[in-house]
Amino acid sequence: MIVLRVSEIKNPAKASFSLETGLAPCAGVTRTWEPERLTSLGVYPADQPASYAVPVSAATLDRLRTRGVSDLKDVCLQVKLRLMRQAGDAVEVVLAAPEWQQEK
Repeated sequence: MIVLRVSEIKNPAKASFSLETGLAPCAGVTRTWEPERLTSLGVYPADQPASYAVPVSAATLDRLRTRGVSDLKDVCLQVKLRLMRQAGDAVEVVLAAPEWQQEK
């Protein structure tokens, strides 16, 4: 799994949003592929920093291998913010560096 830490949120209107996660090629790698979707994280409360566990299954890693990805150093976590409704003000989310962890 990947631990994703949201360290800061600027969301004055407390607009609902999610973080769409996937595994994608890192910048500068020679072999590219379509991102492999992981999960959608609903951030609640919408203005409070928190940590989230992003599951990465063996099947997901196998799909990357079948696309020719042999080294996980070429794989980066892709995170996209998706607003559930129009926010009056801009929503800003600051993420700490993600961490790979073995599930216990």
